[in-house]
Amino acid sequence: MRFELEHASVRYPRILALDNVSLSIASGERVALVGPSGAGKTTLLGLLHGGVRPSAGTVRVDDRVLGEMSMKDLRATRLAMGFVPQSFGLVPESRVLQNVAAGRVGTRNWFGTLRDFLAPSRDTVREIHETLERVGISEKLYERVDTLSGGQQQRVAVARALFQKPRSLLADEPISSVDPSRARATVGLLSDLAQERELTLLVSLHQYELARELFPRLIGLREGRVHFDSPSSKVSESMFRDLYELDVTSS
Repeated sequence: MRFELEHASVRYPRILALDNVSLSIASGERVALVGPSGAGKTTLLGLLHGGVRPSAGTVRVDDRVLGEMSMKDLRATRLAMGFVPQSFGLVPESRVLQNVAAGRVGTRNWFGTLRDFLAPSRDTVREIHETLERVGISEKLYERVDTLSGGQQQRVAVARALFQKPRSLLADEPISSVDPSRARATVGLLSDLAQERELTLLVSLHQYELARELFPRLIGLREGRVHFDSPSSKVSESMFRDLYELDVTSS
């Protein structure tokens, strides 16, 4: 799945969240978005996912302009994207099984969707178990989400996205609720899964050392603008210090 932004801006009443951003991400690329809080990383992911509309400019997915798609085509395009938001978007009172099954809501008729959610078939349960096994929490299949740790809930959100069988995976701060000792394993898992399934992967991170280690390409955002877009091997410490200068100054 290919993504392209062309002179894209997003303006809210009191803030310019993205300012004239142009970039392209090829199918199968693994890219990390880095930058201080408020840099525009979440907004950029929202643009690509179709949940945020540009105030100016163009968003293309697989060479098609999102804003020109019919509702049916836009829905199909978004279903091809696995999205892991910061808030996880899980149903706390439901079991892990139902939450992962919800990843395919919209891909079937209402009866099939309801059946998979309330009384999934053996094949569906097996597939969900295998997906949870891949993210390391298969033993939590029948547990309620609100009994899990933040890191475990994050993995449920990743499993739900993978259960969609997406062509791309977008993750917004996927290690914000993970213990530092597990941060590398979590991001490494996303990178490995993307390579195995040939997914386009775009992840926003604060931990630039981790981003540089695990992603071939880094896009640095600051104040809604692209500060750098470079192979990770060519991003220097001074470039990172400059990128996070506002954080240092404000503290």
